[in-house]
Amino acid sequence: MEPIRYLQEVNEWWRTGAVPRVFLQPDCRDEFAELVNLLNKERITAIIGPRRVGKTTLMYQLVDHLIQSGVQKENILFVTMDDPLTMTMVDPLRMIIDEYLEKIVRKPVRDVERLYIFIDEIHFLRNWNLWLKKYYDLKYNIKFIISSSSATHLLKFSKESLVGRITEIKIMPLNFTEFIKLSGRSDLLESYADRDIFHIDMDDLFFDLTQFQDELVLYFNEYLLAGGYPEYFKEKDIRVWQDTLLSDVIEKTVYRDIAVLYRVKNPQYLEKILLYIAQNDCQITSFNKIAQTLSISTDTVINLIYYLECSYLIGSLPLYSKNVKKQIRSNKKFFIIDSGLRNSLLKIRDIANENIGLLVESVIDSNLISIKEFRRLPDFKNISYFKDKQKHEVDIVLEINSKIVPIEVKYQNHIYNHDLKNLKYFMDADDLIFGVLVTKNLFEKRENILCIPAWMFLLILTK
Repeated sequence: MEPIRYLQEVNEWWRTGAVPRVFLQPDCRDEFAELVNLLNKERITAIIGPRRVGKTTLMYQLVDHLIQSGVQKENILFVTMDDPLTMTMVDPLRMIIDEYLEKIVRKPVRDVERLYIFIDEIHFLRNWNLWLKKYYDLKYNIKFIISSSSATHLLKFSKESLVGRITEIKIMPLNFTEFIKLSGRSDLLESYADRDIFHIDMDDLFFDLTQFQDELVLYFNEYLLAGGYPEYFKEKDIRVWQDTLLSDVIEKTVYRDIAVLYRVKNPQYLEKILLYIAQNDCQITSFNKIAQTLSISTDTVINLIYYLECSYLIGSLPLYSKNVKKQIRSNKKFFIIDSGLRNSLLKIRDIANENIGLLVESVIDSNLISIKEFRRLPDFKNISYFKDKQKHEVDIVLEINSKIVPIEVKYQNHIYNHDLKNLKYFMDADDLIFGVLVTKNLFEKRENILCIPAWMFLLILTK
């Protein structure tokens, strides 16, 4: 197929004046507004996140926004470097842009109004950073919006040649608040919009925060099982959905993206590590232990886990310590970044009879990391876990608003004194006056410890 025919095929709005509805979602993710604001900025916009998280949909929504705002439809170009045709071209970006300018824009590049060029999965384009640097430095009136499923690859090359020229927006699987929004029930979120986890008056707010408990618990259970990938809402059948996750997210990310980009000789070990972490979700472990289990070298495990983290398949928490060296050397707590992926790997299709305490903990970890790393909120400084030589352990230690907040997850409705022991120990040792115990549905104050349902905790923290 000639380049111009390919461009006409994937840019249907040149002919119809509109983005095909099949590429759009009725609701937009929270990052959409920020991306719209960046359209008028000179810098290249990079949308980074794992496969199937909605990066391409966001790009199509931006194209739709531009057309609705009066931008000439021919001034918007969309291409993907993940397409078999573009992958076989020699210098595809130069060829595509030259063909676009000659046969669609039909003006010298210096004479055109602002052009918007969207490049999906740009990490498959060799020397992409050098091409973008060339166009950027020539000061053409072109706004580039790019996407990538590989943070390491994109950030590495952007730092080498695009310093001061690129703004990264990171997209993760939906947090619980977004999951409810895309379920079409934003009305359930109103009671949590302006709440502060540090200042909850039980007497005044108990009814407001629990009035929709039954519905929210159902959504939370669905979220725990299905995870936060937006395409779930198109499918809903959990068996089909889990097969989709395994084929489109796990297999393509492991055997195509990571294996190709990082030249991994034995990509099957990536999948084995994923399965190991899924089976030991939120457990403290060492690189050595994983290496011994899989009968491979520790250095290999360190590299493979690094690739998996950079591809947003797993996350980790370091040890809480004021000694930086100790924190770096200590074992980490690993978890699968999305509960749907974890359940797919373990072939869990019903959580009713599962011991889901660790699953709930991993979902809370993922939501908090998403806020810290991807929402870029300055209030969130660090997320870690605590364990000392006497085996006192606290699941999560959150540094927020210049405060240390210990969080223990006990996904049950009956809380006994021994359930608070480690939390109280940590609070006494660090002279803290506030702690959080995440429960199933119990909502009450135990002296200076807030017992709060997991679903409510996430709605307040991720609002």
